[in-house]
Amino acid sequence: MYQVICYFWLSCSCLLAPYPRDPQPDFHLTSYFGVLTSDENHTVKVEELTANTSAAKAGIRVGDIVVSFNNITVTSTDQFRDLIKNSRSGKKVEMIILRGKEKIKITTILLARLEF
Repeated sequence: MYQVICYFWLSCSCLLAPYPRDPQPDFHLTSYFGVLTSDENHTVKVEELTANTSAAKAGIRVGDIVVSFNNITVTSTDQFRDLIKNSRSGKKVEMIILRGKEKIKITTILLARLEF
């Protein structure tokens, strides 16, 4: 009889104890373009392109050189990444790229993605 009572008391106390909650995840939305770039002689070269992203839809190709982003001259990968992150997703942006010897003006809309 004693064991049954203790078991019942333990199971009830577990049910009444506050359930520990998982901490809320730390995430936010950030703008996303969809390219992997590298620095090359004070320019930014597109090394990889992700399918179904703003970059792919705008016609960016591997090997393109990013000249400017919203009328700001791009000179490093870090600067290019910061320009994208500091732009609002869903907003139109203008870029000038160099493909071979031809300068091409591209207008696209940045996508949003969750960043943890």
